[in-house]
Amino acid sequence: MSLRSIDWPDSPIVHACTAQASWGQLLLLTEDGALHGLDLDSGRSRQLAKLELPEPTAPTPYWPHGFKVHCALSGDHAVIADDGGMFGVLVNLRTGEPAAQLFGGDYHPRTVPFSIAFTRHKGRDVLLHRTDWNRLDAMDCATGENLTERDGLEFGQPHYLDYFHGRLLPSPSQQWLLDDGWVWAPVGIPTVWSVPAWLDGNRWESENGPTRRRIAQGEGWNQPCVWLDDARIAIWNVGNWDDDGFADCMYAPGVVIFDIHVPRPDEGHSGQLWPMPGLPRARHLHCVNGRLMVVGEGQSWLWNVDTRKQLAHWPDFAPQGWHEQRQQLLEWSAQQIKVVDAKNAF
Repeated sequence: MSLRSIDWPDSPIVHACTAQASWGQLLLLTEDGALHGLDLDSGRSRQLAKLELPEPTAPTPYWPHGFKVHCALSGDHAVIADDGGMFGVLVNLRTGEPAAQLFGGDYHPRTVPFSIAFTRHKGRDVLLHRTDWNRLDAMDCATGENLTERDGLEFGQPHYLDYFHGRLLPSPSQQWLLDDGWVWAPVGIPTVWSVPAWLDGNRWESENGPTRRRIAQGEGWNQPCVWLDDARIAIWNVGNWDDDGFADCMYAPGVVIFDIHVPRPDEGHSGQLWPMPGLPRARHLHCVNGRLMVVGEGQSWLWNVDTRKQLAHWPDFAPQGWHEQRQQLLEWSAQQIKVVDAKNAF
């Protein structure tokens, strides 16, 4: 494995995300509230915006809250959101100015990440975001127009949804959206629906549209997960989706692979259990050229999805990001970015 490092001499890095933009391929959020575009080939960067950020939500025993940055693939827009908090801001990276303030609701926001995802729809950047604990909307980033304005969502009305929206992950083709949320008991219920059906037709698709389906049920949520292709999703922790029930939400290393087109039975789920004995808790999952990468604390493993054979183990590389267009794995820390070119490495 060929690894190279880029030292970061500026304010410490808080978070980063990939892009494919004129300013570079990695967007960095630093402690001073600045957004920097980094060119991964030259190592050069430029400041795109700088905002005054409030104190982030305090961490909980469940996960460390804090500011996260999300970037449209075009590189024209980004969101800084307080994970586990109520507020975020949409930033126009062309001007460096805030474009919209985001409010995700004040009902148990600390139980979920701030629900944010960018998609590309009909040639424009669209921001999918939570506007209340049980409501998502889609905003045209250029105009600020709400593309999913609708009513009938109040308790007792036809489209009321009893569901806490969580992390949002679009499928590789941007045709489907995974919502890793929960309902009272509490139980985690990852859900998917068609993005075109929502944006081009039924504005209530995210509540009770015909393409919306629950793929599983378990005691936990916010588990690492990844799309393997446009039909299959891998979710960490075999024990969380155990068919024997939810007595302890026990930890069992491994993933369950769900096909979103396979109907969920009345009992249990239709996922394929893939135990990985001996692995520590995963922090991230990536799909690397059709292979599954499991990232733990300070180390990572690569697996063949079809044969379920382990292909590699890196004891000192733990990438938080995968750049699909460049075929690169990226690990960042406060003052350094590590880059691995995966195109011909595996």
